[in-house]
Amino acid sequence: MLRDRLAPFFVAPPRARLGQLRRLERIVRQLAVASILAYGLITLVVARWPRWALDVVVFEWIDGRLLHRGPVSYVLSHLGSAPVLTPLVVVACAYLVLRRRALAAGAILGISYGVVGVLVTLGKTMLRRPEPTKAADAAGYAYPSGHAAAAVVAWGGLALAFYVLGLLDGESPRRRVFLWAGTVVGIVCLVSLLRSAHWLTDIAGGIAVGLVSLTIAAVVVLRLWLPRQARALAAGVGSER
Repeated sequence: MLRDRLAPFFVAPPRARLGQLRRLERIVRQLAVASILAYGLITLVVARWPRWALDVVVFEWIDGRLLHRGPVSYVLSHLGSAPVLTPLVVVACAYLVLRRRALAAGAILGISYGVVGVLVTLGKTMLRRPEPTKAADAAGYAYPSGHAAAAVVAWGGLALAFYVLGLLDGESPRRRVFLWAGTVVGIVCLVSLLRSAHWLTDIAGGIAVGLVSLTIAAVVVLRLWLPRQARALAAGVGSER
């Protein structure tokens, strides 16, 4: 059976950590609801006012300043690019599943990274908002920011996956991983603004849709997985982790 073939990748978490995983699932579920509402609101603003006054003010203030199209900003922008993040996510998922036998943690990261690509493409196709430095009929659309969304899912997903891994291993997971992930995401978003590649609402929408993808993937995986853990621990047998 498939379950027997996958058994080498599954190990039950310590009983004491099951309650913490349930609390984590509740927190992520609340964040998912907030992210969906935020993304919906930002999308409505962009659809109603493609050149929102606040976007224009921020763009005009930033344009031509600081790291604008410089080599440093070019390098930093790749922290949110697919050529960098896709191999990173693939390697991390392989490590989590094959090396650490943490299928749940790897699934959160892998599923969310796949979902965000679909949602970003859908948003760009529906709104067709041109980038600030391009003409309205030019190829390439700005909303939501793909770099911001991918950075949230990849770096935030790595932080969440390894936080879950720490709980599964019976260790005290370090919450500072979320601080480091947030710092990288902040750099990617700031660089996108400084390079005049996006409006402010493009960045906000990218962050929101990234959180939607990550939190929904986490909620689905944890809600499917935690009840099995509770039954397995109650029966005193191992199960998937």
